[in-house]
Amino acid sequence: MEGFSPYYDAIILGTGLKECLLSGLLSVSGYKVLHIDKNSYYGAESASLNIQQLYQQFRPGMEPPKRFGATTREWKQWNIDLFPKFVLSAGALVSTLVHTNTTHYLNFKVIDGSYVYSPAKGGCIHRVPATVKEAIASKLMKFGEKRRMASLLELIQKECDPEQPSTRDLTGLTMKELFAEFSLQESTQDFIGHAMGLWRDDSYLERPAKETCDRIFLYARSLAKFGSSPYIYPEYGLGELPQGFSRLASVFGGVYMIRIDVQELLYNEDGTFRGIRAKNDEDIEFEAYAKWCIGAPSYFPREMTKVSHSVARAVCILDKPIAGSDYSKSQKDKDKKKNPKHRLSSLPGFFPSCQIIIPQKTVHRRHDVYVSGMGTYYKSCPPNFMLGYVSTTVETDSPRDELKPGLELLNKSGGLIDSFETVNEILVGADGIEKKSVWITSSYDETSHFETSISEVMELFEKITGEKVDLSKPPSDPQDIVKLVEARNKYLLELYGSLEAGERKETEEDGEKEIKEVAEEIDQM
Repeated sequence: MEGFSPYYDAIILGTGLKECLLSGLLSVSGYKVLHIDKNSYYGAESASLNIQQLYQQFRPGMEPPKRFGATTREWKQWNIDLFPKFVLSAGALVSTLVHTNTTHYLNFKVIDGSYVYSPAKGGCIHRVPATVKEAIASKLMKFGEKRRMASLLELIQKECDPEQPSTRDLTGLTMKELFAEFSLQESTQDFIGHAMGLWRDDSYLERPAKETCDRIFLYARSLAKFGSSPYIYPEYGLGELPQGFSRLASVFGGVYMIRIDVQELLYNEDGTFRGIRAKNDEDIEFEAYAKWCIGAPSYFPREMTKVSHSVARAVCILDKPIAGSDYSKSQKDKDKKKNPKHRLSSLPGFFPSCQIIIPQKTVHRRHDVYVSGMGTYYKSCPPNFMLGYVSTTVETDSPRDELKPGLELLNKSGGLIDSFETVNEILVGADGIEKKSVWITSSYDETSHFETSISEVMELFEKITGEKVDLSKPPSDPQDIVKLVEARNKYLLELYGSLEAGERKETEEDGEKEIKEVAEEIDQM
């Protein structure tokens, strides 16, 4: 193919968020990336669908009901995520967006509330108390329990804030022991560990207390950013996130190709990854070479992946808000200062968004059930509608029945119109494949937030490059990275051009030395 360079540091297969994050981080760090997708669009599992595409995927041959839209323009008012995840506003994903300047391509809005389900009084939701003041005001606990939880939050604030001196070693005791120290009831432990610590099961109780305390501190810091909830969400759906990182990688020299059929993975004699053989949509075959291969599970033979567990999910359409949800006090206070016509909390057809965690024990399970909802304020759907989501880890032979607690919660106000349910295997890379210089990202899990995904991306980046992502550094200047890319281009051409196997190592070492000198020159500017 004319103008196509076949030599890269990394070939990335799939344009889901994890793959695009890695592509962006590698490109910003000066690595040359070829990013390929078999689809005609970016996003893969992270892509957002309109209402017609949703029906085509789940109910082939069936058109959406007229009330959801009758024309292409009306269908496009829907931006439906199949694997929705909220973003912690002080979490690692936001730090990565800022570090890479990807915020230029995205617009986020705050989720109105973060809730936890309580089985009391027939089952209802309560705002998650994340500060001492909120703990005292919460209806989840009696007064004595409120004081004990407030004392725990005060300890966490003091011990986990890097700007305050630490007086206790929280790594020397388990979270179970720390809860016992404050005599907290099991129900209080549940919502602290699951709704604030964001753990998926109770295994955290036997782990060092510092891990959970750090998670709770992150939750509280995220809540403090905007005051209504710790979560934010991109306008027009999650499909905007991979597109943002794709644009970033392109700015820093990454090459993107869509509608590409990867026909074969190529390996060296020692079994390590060498490249790919592929065909584009014009049936032109080509090969590309790199040191590393990174990709989503669907791009690899089944024997290179394994099943971690399964997840049941439901995408729902509602025409009423979720019972018990409301706009935050901070949003209502803002609205008081606005013209009544522009008050979000009183606009007709606008429903409050929320994230709800149903702790495992409240519904007699081993894993939590995650529920979320968002409406037209996020450009997710037209006015007078709302998207609701339910997900959980499969524990039985009747996975769809396991979604019932979440579906019943969504329909408590009588607004559930339709639901689209799926059961998906969570695939991960098989043991030992990293020795081949191949890294496979895992499928999206059941959580309703991105913290597990961003942790995986950071771990993979360090394994692949041997370096940690330093999010404290200011964003890189594209012009500086161009110098690194030019140095790598020269090195890659020499490395893959016409080398004999015996010469390869020496050339690789010389190339890395030259690249390091260029990087040091940039750092001194």
